[in-house]
Amino acid sequence: MTDLETKALETLQKNRVEGPNFWYTRPGGKYKHQFFWDSCCHALVLRHLDPTFAKRELHSLFRFQEPSGFIPHISAHIDPWLSRFYWGRYGSSGLIQPPIVAESVWALYEVDHDKAFLRELYPKLTKYYEFILTVRDHDQDHLFSYIHPWESGWDQSIEWEFAFQGRQQFGRQWRTRFWLMTLPFRRLKWDQEAMMRTARFHVETVDGNVLLALNLSAMASIAKALGKGSDASKWHEQAKQVEKAVLTDLWDGDTFVDHYLVGSMHDIIKKRTPAMFFPLLLPSLKKEQKKKLIAHLVNEFMTVSWPVPTAAPSEPHFNPTAYWRGTTWVNVNYYIIRGLWQQKEKELAKDLLDLTTRLVTRSGFHEYYNPFTGEGLGVNDFSWSTLVVDLLKRAPTSV
Repeated sequence: MTDLETKALETLQKNRVEGPNFWYTRPGGKYKHQFFWDSCCHALVLRHLDPTFAKRELHSLFRFQEPSGFIPHISAHIDPWLSRFYWGRYGSSGLIQPPIVAESVWALYEVDHDKAFLRELYPKLTKYYEFILTVRDHDQDHLFSYIHPWESGWDQSIEWEFAFQGRQQFGRQWRTRFWLMTLPFRRLKWDQEAMMRTARFHVETVDGNVLLALNLSAMASIAKALGKGSDASKWHEQAKQVEKAVLTDLWDGDTFVDHYLVGSMHDIIKKRTPAMFFPLLLPSLKKEQKKKLIAHLVNEFMTVSWPVPTAAPSEPHFNPTAYWRGTTWVNVNYYIIRGLWQQKEKELAKDLLDLTTRLVTRSGFHEYYNPFTGEGLGVNDFSWSTLVVDLLKRAPTSV
């Protein structure tokens, strides 16, 4: 085990939480609950270091799954009754996060080929992705929606400024504003279909739908491994439909953009964030699209010392120390690097992986980083910043 792997395992173990019927890794510091996409990221690393616990963590993710297939973005295993004060429901939030659990399950299977693990989770995964594809695709255009900024995982991103009628300064008030956005959902008793009908924040994001396509492909692989050929074909076709919708509907001729649904209309949210680079993960990305994305990445986002910042430095409200508003995050780099591998951009991928590895080696596993100085910011000993270990493990010897 390398020094970096040892430090990563120590960080993950430091944040480990175990109970009578749950096992998970805290993100770190102030975050004490299980977060959906954090746990999916933890499993991608733990599959190399402690696959048994990785499986337990993913099992715990389904503890509060509802009959509809919905899985909450926060599971409050330790004090489930207290969640009633914040969310108005027992044990969990009523929101989702990026749908990346299938790729984590499949990645674990690739390590030890445990079909029993796949068989246990496949019915739960099926219900979850059917929920995303039906309930969360309000206009049935093969692009699912987030209905709250917290669902995107990019909580305070410049992407969401449109939701505040020009009030650009988030400051201390942003958390209150976002919490107030949940009150109508509480009144609906977190009925997901009713929430979709009435939500005022309704966004089809580039990164979220790319990750959905990626995970529907993982569902096809899982189904095939279990001998479910017709299911595999279904998941494969759905992945292709989402991929086609991203590459066609979310492309504006220069870059990829998010869509904000207003009734039956789509408004464009065009902010310079690295979400635009997630389509690099898609195998059918067109050559002209790839060319423009690479140019944007090199000329706008790789100009800082420690890329990739979560907003382009040219953005008016770019802030190199503010939460999701210009800081560098390992999980964002993780998917961009994988996308560069997918597009055979060997040298650029190597450069970004080297910089990411050096960043966490010199500054530690922080929540996020200053893209100019490399200073670690936010929570220290942050679990998903260990994703660099999975990148180094899966790095191709040739692209």
